[in-house]
Formats: sequence, structure tokens, C-alpha cells
Amino acid sequence: MVIDEFKIFIENIENVTIVSSTQLPSNEFRESYLELNQFAPEPTLVATLTYDVINIILDAVSSAKNLSRSALSSTLHQLVTDDGYFNNVSILEYQYVDGELMIVDHVIE
Repeated sequence: MVIDEFKIFIENIENVTIVSSTQLPSNEFRESYLELNQFAPEPTLVATLTYDVINIILDAVSSAKNLSRSALSSTLHQLVTDDGYFNNVSILEYQYVDGELMIVDHVIE
């Protein structure tokens, strides 16, 4: 579900906590994102998460010793835990404050 849809389905979004491994879009990210397509929606955590994941994968692929299927599979497998989560990624907590999604002042470890 897209984050903004919470506002439609939940009466009091002030009680909603969202946990993500990415930051909210910065002004620079927002401007670059919106310039890509005149019909692009406002970027959300999903946009920055997708951007981060693509860059993690591209970095891993470029560092692979060769581009064989087994080498790429091995390299990409090293990025994630057995549970399917990315290694070495901070987990951030967000809450709605006055209708806007805001980061909570701590990182979950």
C-alpha cells in the first residue's frame, strides 16, 4: 500500500508508526524525481527505498568478479540476511505529526 493511502483508510493517522530502511525524500531528490516525468507523483518513502535498493544492487553487480549467473547470484545473496532483509541498513521510525510523515528522533538497532 502506498503510504499516503493510510490517510484514506485510517481515521487517526497520528497513531500510525511506519518503519523503513530509507529516508524521506530530500528537496534535491524530489526535484530530480519530478523532472524525470511530467506525470510523476510526489515521491514518498517507496521512491527513495526503490532508489536505494537499485543503487545497492548496481554497486554489488559492479563489484562482482565476473558477470556469470553464479557469480552475480553469490554477490547478490551476500547483500541480504537469511530472513530476506538487506545487511547493514539502518531502520528508521516515522510517525504522522499534524498530517505529515516525520522521522522519529532515533534509529532502531
